[in-house]
Amino acid sequence: MKITEKQSNKISNALAKKHNMNEGLVGWVFGKVLSRQLKKDKKLNRIVGDLDNALSKLQDEVERMQKNGEEIPPSYKQILNMK
Repeated sequence: MKITEKQSNKISNALAKKHNMNEGLVGWVFGKVLSRQLKKDKKLNRIVGDLDNALSKLQDEVERMQKNGEEIPPSYKQILNMK
């Protein structure tokens, strides 16, 4: 189940009021819990690993293209935040 930003804000505000806590602290705790849960998600970790490998290959390809004096496609520049 995905939670929207609006729902997240409502939950944070409700918890802050119920437990008389600072909203920043509630957000921090919420972030820590979410972070722990995401680290355990094997499917997400596999997707992130695949993405990391693909970006590494793209960077290597761009470096090769620069060495050979080839033009780098705009889409590559956009993905790698190059100017």
